[in-house]
Amino acid sequence: MSHLFIVESPGKTKKIAGFLGSGFTVKASFGHVRDLPPKDMGVDVESGFKPTYVVIDNKTGKSKRVIIAELKAEAAKADSIYLATDDDREGESIAWHLFVALGLKRLGKPVYRVRFNAITRPAIQKAMGAAGNLNIPLVSAQECRRVLDRLVGWMVSPKLRHLGKGFSAGRVQSPAVRLVVDREREIRNFQPVAHYTVEAHMQLPFPWKALWDHAPYREKGQTLWLDKAVAEAVAKVTRLTVLSVVKSQRERRPPPPFITSTLQQAASVALRLSPERTMAIAQKLYEQGLITYMRTDNPNLSDEGLQDIAAYLSANNLPAAVRPNIWKSKESAQGAHEAIRPTHAAERSGGENSEEQALYKLIWQRAVASQMANAQFDVTEVRLEGNVPVPLGETKPALFVAKGETITAKGWMVLTEAHEDNENKQEEPAQPLPAVEQGDAFVCVGLCIAKQTTPPARYTEASLVKKLEELGIGRPSSYATIVGNLKSPIRNYVIINAKRQLEPTERGFAVVDELVGKKFSFLEYNYTRHLEIGLDQVAAGEKTYQALLGEVWEVLKTELERMTGTRQYGSAMTEGGSQGKTPHQSGDGKAHFKLEAVAEARCRCGGSIEKSPKAWSCADCKAIVWNTIAGKPIDAKTALALLAGERVKVDGLQSKAGKPFSATLFIDDEGKVKFGFQDNG
Repeated sequence: MSHLFIVESPGKTKKIAGFLGSGFTVKASFGHVRDLPPKDMGVDVESGFKPTYVVIDNKTGKSKRVIIAELKAEAAKADSIYLATDDDREGESIAWHLFVALGLKRLGKPVYRVRFNAITRPAIQKAMGAAGNLNIPLVSAQECRRVLDRLVGWMVSPKLRHLGKGFSAGRVQSPAVRLVVDREREIRNFQPVAHYTVEAHMQLPFPWKALWDHAPYREKGQTLWLDKAVAEAVAKVTRLTVLSVVKSQRERRPPPPFITSTLQQAASVALRLSPERTMAIAQKLYEQGLITYMRTDNPNLSDEGLQDIAAYLSANNLPAAVRPNIWKSKESAQGAHEAIRPTHAAERSGGENSEEQALYKLIWQRAVASQMANAQFDVTEVRLEGNVPVPLGETKPALFVAKGETITAKGWMVLTEAHEDNENKQEEPAQPLPAVEQGDAFVCVGLCIAKQTTPPARYTEASLVKKLEELGIGRPSSYATIVGNLKSPIRNYVIINAKRQLEPTERGFAVVDELVGKKFSFLEYNYTRHLEIGLDQVAAGEKTYQALLGEVWEVLKTELERMTGTRQYGSAMTEGGSQGKTPHQSGDGKAHFKLEAVAEARCRCGGSIEKSPKAWSCADCKAIVWNTIAGKPIDAKTALALLAGERVKVDGLQSKAGKPFSATLFIDDEGKVKFGFQDNG
């Protein structure tokens, strides 16, 4: 018996072949093999949003047609076929496309879907024992996502061409650009507020400090102290007396194991890696069998993972949690995979180069620490009375507070201090306090510290991923791609500055302003989040592909028609692009021409100008200038001038009798070209 085992990446084949043994041929599809056509929308709206797929015409690497031909030949020789693409929506979709492209149904041989989240012998053997069928609802959800992206990109992007070359709209891309643009405007419009704090510094028995407690004197709703004169008066303090000492304990729980978004954030902070680079390195570690699947939104470990880490902690005498640590998943989490962890905790290091080794160490530390005991601290709060009053009509002395803590049991912190996922988080380190009692007095030096509020920080690639996750925009498999698209030279919507922050370009401002101004729903963060929930419902079989796409299409169609009056947006999809020049027949039997937006050109009404094979026209007021007027070919300069409201003298016109004449052309109130003769001399 011979069996064909198909995976996505060629990097997995050798290792998996070693686990399966003789009788199995392991081949790779090299990712996707089919997609919607690049030069047509490829979606028949009136036939239930039926997509048309073509074999991907990749420009580099091995031809997809050759790959399909080779896989077909292997399938013909095999007794059974195992589709072992990645265990997520995209992987399920690739498996289905392989099933169709390879003609596996016609072969009449057993076809199995195999799912695993780690490339280890036990994981592969377990997956083979649970081999089943394709998850069609999951395929539908991914197909729905692809068609949604195509509908928005194909229908809306042409409306941006008056802005210039390379402008496009994307269902997820555009809200991401908007986040960066909105943050930049927050920063530019920010008005700093001066505020003050007072510190009292003591030197005995070692340096420590206390802060003036101005809470009792602030106006309701205020969190900062704004009165400089009062702060300067309080800063004249020279002596503090202890009023009370309160001691307590606190525990610090370990952070959860990484999910896709937090791995990208931590790698950015600790290793200065971009989300794209992080995922590429993680893919290599996964293919080497060192970590579990790296596209996940579930912060919890499997039973196998918990047992593996518990065994490591016990063998190395490290403090383990009393019971397994479990974290609550986000409401939008799919939870198909466990959190990212090393496949074997006993392997302290892994990877074939320095980048892989550094990322593996990060993953290892976070996963193992997640199941260790809490760190424990002794916390002390000392309240002190100053020898100066607060000059606000009262003679009560100023009160100061000193807070300190010391660690009593490191717990998980013996392994790592944790890599914060938020690079903007700035906390003052806890200070140790001396042993003091009520009535103790200390000489001090008061300092009035002037501060200013600061604007919100610009997004970095990592913090943008975190925000996308918070808003429910995109999914683990798409975060790196979303961020990568924003900064691509083709789009050029954002740049990365010297501080590794994202700044919008003028193109970024322009595309967001245009889309927001046209009030497209997909620019709204809540809309995108609810759409992701709808896709989850399709994946769960709770909503049909057609139902969700129908809801989105009705909204999008209405918004497009609002932009362009009564134009047709039927099954012919004549608005979709600029490639074709031939008329298309729509359901009403009329010919509709594909239109190309004319960059940086505007009609007299302010509308955008479009070019068809026969005319220039305004998308809004319907003014039109035909390619030929009275036998005279009209060039673009003349046509655009007329649409802009100018009167243009044109020579070489011909009457119906064939006689030449000259006239001043202009567009009347009905949008039609008229002839004027009074100013032709």
